[in-house]
Amino acid sequence: MKKNTLIISVAGSVLLIVFIIILVIVLRSGREIVYEEGVPNVAVTDFTKSMGKDLIKGLFPEATASVNTMSFDAAFESLVNGTNDVVLAMKPSEEMLNYSQDVMVEVEVIPIAKDALIVMNNRYNPVKNMTYDQFRKIYSGELKNWKDLEGSDLEILPYLNTASYDSYFALKEVMNGAKLVTPKLTLKSPSFANIVKAIGTYEDTADYAVGYGMFYDIDDLFGNKNIQILSINGVTPTVETVKSGEYPLNVNIYAMIRKDSAENSRARRLVNFILSEEGQNIIEKDGYFKIK
Repeated sequence: MKKNTLIISVAGSVLLIVFIIILVIVLRSGREIVYEEGVPNVAVTDFTKSMGKDLIKGLFPEATASVNTMSFDAAFESLVNGTNDVVLAMKPSEEMLNYSQDVMVEVEVIPIAKDALIVMNNRYNPVKNMTYDQFRKIYSGELKNWKDLEGSDLEILPYLNTASYDSYFALKEVMNGAKLVTPKLTLKSPSFANIVKAIGTYEDTADYAVGYGMFYDIDDLFGNKNIQILSINGVTPTVETVKSGEYPLNVNIYAMIRKDSAENSRARRLVNFILSEEGQNIIEKDGYFKIK
């Protein structure tokens, strides 16, 4: 009899504990978060400037605060040192993450949108497609002649921009850890527009050159008869192929916050808004791609 009573008592205690746990979970899940007041300080790059401004406007329609446009390196440092609450940019480099670890500030990197790299060469170049692996080998210096891509017997001259440009970090993500080639020729200002000029109009290099940029800027190439956009693995970059993930050179855009940001912080409030349906619609309207 005592044994049966003990079993019933233990069973009852277990059920009570389970009930309490379930109750806590339900109460927490239904709890409305009371966020900190004020607009978060947001650092953006040239590439994410439009996104950042419209997201802030969408969440804080009465706010007059503007986003802070700066280089990615400076933006990341400002997040670590607490000047900015959120950074909207490409994937941070290993050097950036090492820096945050060195100063003992852990950074949370959250995918919020998508874009893609497009690859360009001169319209007279017979090569109109390359594989993902061939692209990586060109930009790591392993693939050096167009004949290896069934083109002319000409040296490949890859144009490479610098860490001042967002597409540089997109390239680093696509390279997946492979070391970047040291280019034979460089531009004083290796912007997307200047790389397009080098490939399209510089007579001494156009036949040899290859370059890249962001799909976001693809409209700038329409009507340029000197440039052709290559397909990768036989897939042409279009809105449909980037959105579906069929195009192989897709990259993510990220929100970065300090990992110790409180649940009700201004930083997490913005990130939660960005990932909401309303936030994702703003991203799409601005010409980027939804993350989900």
